[in-house]
Amino acid sequence: MIARALKATKKLQDVSNTDSIISTFSDAKDIHASLRLGVAFATSKGLVIGNAGKFNPKSNASRAEAAVILYRLFNYK
Repeated sequence: MIARALKATKKLQDVSNTDSIISTFSDAKDIHASLRLGVAFATSKGLVIGNAGKFNPKSNASRAEAAVILYRLFNYK
């Protein structure tokens, strides 16, 4: 949802190197295929950094993690 919002408001395009971007996460294989493009986009724009080299796609985000992502979205230049 964050990736879609940023693309819509800033008129940005999808990334073309999805697999190479998400390969920075050691658990990239666990990211569902339908979400890979959004994760790659958010990662390439610095909205998502991960935790200890992992994306943790099967975990829930804490309020603090969600707040940081929203902060980065609102302050994206």
